[in-house]
Amino acid sequence: MKRRELIALIGSATVDTPFRAPAQQSAGVRRVGVLIGREETNPFTIENVEEFRGALQTLGWTDNQNIQLTYRYAPAIQSLRVYSPKSLWRCDLI
Repeated sequence: MKRRELIALIGSATVDTPFRAPAQQSAGVRRVGVLIGREETNPFTIENVEEFRGALQTLGWTDNQNIQLTYRYAPAIQSLRVYSPKSLWRCDLI
């Protein structure tokens, strides 16, 4: 076998071999921190939280199954820093 034929054979064999990548592993439960600049009992807050959960549900994220939502409420948006404890900063997304 000539050198060119050998190189062509090896080159075509590597092209025909499918590329395989390992499957993406599940990351488990994602933690999301939600900061809300209103009181927890405010009717608008309750409605917004339910709409947020519904939107996540339509995207395939279910609370306490594949996502964990942590809510922090403050009476005014300026006081969110005071009302958000350090534990909230350990979330995957705020």
